[in-house]
Amino acid sequence: MWAANLKCWVQKPYTMSKPDYPQEAWEGSERRTPTHMTRFVEAAVKEAMEEHEEKVKRHLDDRFDELKAIMLSAFPNGDPIGHKEFHQKQIEYMNDKIALWKEIRSKSIIGILWAGAGFLAMAVLEYVKRGMLK
Repeated sequence: MWAANLKCWVQKPYTMSKPDYPQEAWEGSERRTPTHMTRFVEAAVKEAMEEHEEKVKRHLDDRFDELKAIMLSAFPNGDPIGHKEFHQKQIEYMNDKIALWKEIRSKSIIGILWAGAGFLAMAVLEYVKRGMLK
């Protein structure tokens, strides 16, 4: 039974020129003019879209408020700017400390080299003195 209905339906192809409804009812430009039903449907769709848009806006606002609260809770006192400034101060302090230690190392190396040169000069001088006294 089911296959017979399918065969009948498949044998009758869909065409725009020969619909199942009376052709005279839909001829001419009046078939495209809005009727009370199309206006009703348009109004209903517009209202449904506005309601949906408001619902989506509320949902997104709620979600963003939740995300904002979560993100602010990650910072001490809920202050991300203060947190950033604290880290910037720490970075500056560490950079100053690194620069200080570089300076200490370079001055120490220079001092050690001068002390070594002085020691060698004194040793050479002492050698020369003892050599001349003999």
